[in-house]
Amino acid sequence: MIILAGDCHGDFREVLATVAGYSPDTIAGIFFLGDQTPNRPLEQELAPLGTQLLARTWFILGNHDSDHPRFLRNHLGMWDHHLHNKVITVDGVRMGGVSGIFRKDIWYPPEKALWQDRTSLGKHELFEGQLPLKHWTTIFPEDLAAPWEPMDILLTHEAPGSHAYGFDVLDHFARRRGVQWIFHGHHHEDSMGTLAPGIQVVGLGLCQCMVWDPSMLTHAHAAVSRSGSVT
Repeated sequence: MIILAGDCHGDFREVLATVAGYSPDTIAGIFFLGDQTPNRPLEQELAPLGTQLLARTWFILGNHDSDHPRFLRNHLGMWDHHLHNKVITVDGVRMGGVSGIFRKDIWYPPEKALWQDRTSLGKHELFEGQLPLKHWTTIFPEDLAAPWEPMDILLTHEAPGSHAYGFDVLDHFARRRGVQWIFHGHHHEDSMGTLAPGIQVVGLGLCQCMVWDPSMLTHAHAAVSRSGSVT
């Protein structure tokens, strides 16, 4: 099984309690959907998981993860498990991630992008040799245009077009990659939706967890276990 965690905002009690209800051997992966905002190094916040499950834990970043330098720094110990622009296979399921949100000073679809990539922006707007802090959690056109492997599940912080405040460009990206399920955070809502041609979209609420089984790839409307909601 796979466990997904919505915006924790520094409170990891719900995900730790959810994981504690299962044998570690049954959990293939744990995935955070952004806005972890850890006040300590993430590996310390999640230490109760144990080394076996920490090695199976992945994350993407949300917009608030760049609110303060310490939030970003506290992800660095697990940076090799930052799923942004990566596709990994977990329990036979191909999972990819896109960190961050769209911002008007970079790209706010459907408006034309002001900057295509970080290199171009960096020539004009570096701070102490780095991008401005907030743009560590900004989606650039290069993130969706780069070569990507096919995937079954797409994890985003920003919502796709099925949400009232979502973005159709994520729908198009998902279709091109053969995505069957999209999981997102950001809006602190427990929600479900569908995108043509049958892509299932799940939004997780504040600190909400979901237990997902790979068999759901072929049973799109199967019940799922979600903390704080009816299964």
